[in-house]
Amino acid sequence: MLFGLKKGANANEPSAIAESKARKARSIALLKEQQIPYIDHLPVLEASTSDIIKVRTDWEIAQRAVCSIVTIQVAFDRIHEDDVENSTVFFGRILRAYEVKDDLTELEGKVFAGLLEREDLIRFTWQYEAAWTLLWALGLVGELDFPSHICDYQQAIQPIATCKTMGDLLALTHLRPIEEILDAADLTYRYHWACVDARMHDQEPPMGLNEDVVVERHKGLNWLIGYSDDWDNTPADT
Repeated sequence: MLFGLKKGANANEPSAIAESKARKARSIALLKEQQIPYIDHLPVLEASTSDIIKVRTDWEIAQRAVCSIVTIQVAFDRIHEDDVENSTVFFGRILRAYEVKDDLTELEGKVFAGLLEREDLIRFTWQYEAAWTLLWALGLVGELDFPSHICDYQQAIQPIATCKTMGDLLALTHLRPIEEILDAADLTYRYHWACVDARMHDQEPPMGLNEDVVVERHKGLNWLIGYSDDWDNTPADT
């Protein structure tokens, strides 16, 4: 279970319960429209007023986005053995320019240090889909469209490559309200259930859903709402 109304200081307030139930109802209405299977008893997410929900700042999200996206670029270069030494130097300079070099996660540090095998690096690059949710939350991506395909890698790196400092990047952002982020988290949670249910029945994900994309989006959105502060290990429960 991701969240439930039994948790949180404000969980039993009528307004909080109404918000969570309304969010679930909107998600289910969209799933019906998209012909995606769902179950009524899948739990609701906590309301935006719950003590469990963490409203992250634009700086927190931008910091995580820069660290993630830059490190993924290094991973790609290591996979393709593309001038790895110059790659780590170049992207290391970007991290220093954004003043986030000390904010890499343990796994990101291993990518820079060349401590991951090729298979692990390939798995790591799927984090682009989680990072995409961060760019969306910052208003740098217009919408989280139906998760049937991978994100636009070039669009993802473009704001970071264009800007020179964190201040420059933050000047471009327009942080989405927590209610909108929770809407996306709730819907993605239910997409994920549909993917898992299909897999358990030896079926393809419904309506072209890409489970790898859905899982990474789920993780990114869970981090955004405070389900975990550990980016490397943020769960995506169904």
